[in-house]
Amino acid sequence: DKTCPKYPDAKCVANYCGGCNDEWFLANGQQVQCRTTASSS
Repeated sequence: DKTCPKYPDAKCVANYCGGCNDEWFLANGQQVQCRTTASSS
């Protein structure tokens, strides 16, 4: 499972528009940026 260190309570939602991307949202619906240095394949 992916985690968001900056926002530990954020939920990851897959977005397949333009590729396979992860988007992170807080409980109030606000989108936050959670970029990791891990490579994805």
